[in-house]
Amino acid sequence: MAEQHTTGFGKYMSFITNRLLENTVWTFVELGIADIFAAVDKPQTAEELAKKQGWNSEYLYRLLRTVTDADIVREIKSDQTVEPEKTNRFELTEHGRLLTSDHPSKIRYLLCWDGPNKGAKERTQWQYEYLLKQGGFQLKQLHYTETPIAIIEVFPN
Repeated sequence: MAEQHTTGFGKYMSFITNRLLENTVWTFVELGIADIFAAVDKPQTAEELAKKQGWNSEYLYRLLRTVTDADIVREIKSDQTVEPEKTNRFELTEHGRLLTSDHPSKIRYLLCWDGPNKGAKERTQWQYEYLLKQGGFQLKQLHYTETPIAIIEVFPN
């Protein structure tokens, strides 16, 4: 059976949604939310979790809804549709338990180490150097700006 690929606009939108999910999972890990769930070991609402940590419950609810897509937490929906951050409960899944600080896999620490913007400049420079080399150029200098864009100076080999 032939493998199906996303094409056109959907292909590029999938890049954005994958990056969003990656950043959200990283945030979940950095905030130690898996540990908070594991310590209570029962389903919690976003509001209950937020109050204990001094966080915004609406933002936390959005974060939890997003990591639900990665099967890190499971949402237990209530019948009430108004203010779901106060009524819908979340619990860690088996995959979510991998992200606790005491899990033997230590995957949480790998995600923290390789999260967004951690070492990005070094990785970016290495990637630029590699790509330029493939094209017959060498990196002269990489100028970082306040935006995600870098200015590159090159010269031919």
